[in-house]
Amino acid sequence: MEQLTGIPELDDVLFRLMSIQSRDEHDEVMEQLFKIAPNYVEPLHELYDLGTYQNMSLIWCLIGQTSEQAMALFSKAIKDKDQYTRWAAAKALSEFRTRDASSLLVAALKDRSHLVKLTAVDAMSKFRDPQAVPQLEKICQSKHLRKNAPGIVSSAKKALKVCRRAR
Repeated sequence: MEQLTGIPELDDVLFRLMSIQSRDEHDEVMEQLFKIAPNYVEPLHELYDLGTYQNMSLIWCLIGQTSEQAMALFSKAIKDKDQYTRWAAAKALSEFRTRDASSLLVAALKDRSHLVKLTAVDAMSKFRDPQAVPQLEKICQSKHLRKNAPGIVSSAKKALKVCRRAR
């Protein structure tokens, strides 16, 4: 069997994830990955850097992890070219209560993906970061978003109130 990380337990789950045949099987394998991933943040980070695996899955399985290693991986992933990887990173970063995570999410308010943008907007209601105010105002004023993504605008208005009070 080919190796991804050189860790048999992890490689087995990752290879199974690549060859799933059904939604139920996907859920089962992801559950296994969630259980073991916290033990292997560094190898998963290395695999992410190689770019030879599904980056979204690598990030998603680490949501809830708050170690420095996980933060470093999420910091990279929030800038990934794939919108679903950026979305998973935004979800993961919203679990952190640090200035660095907040800064990365403020930057994600400018993301071109509505999924990423909405996740960052929702996080700002929790983070209450005054640095988010200018971008939240832009979101609220965007004709394009009001027409095509009114949920983002509605959430941005709520987050804007919270962030303005934090000033």
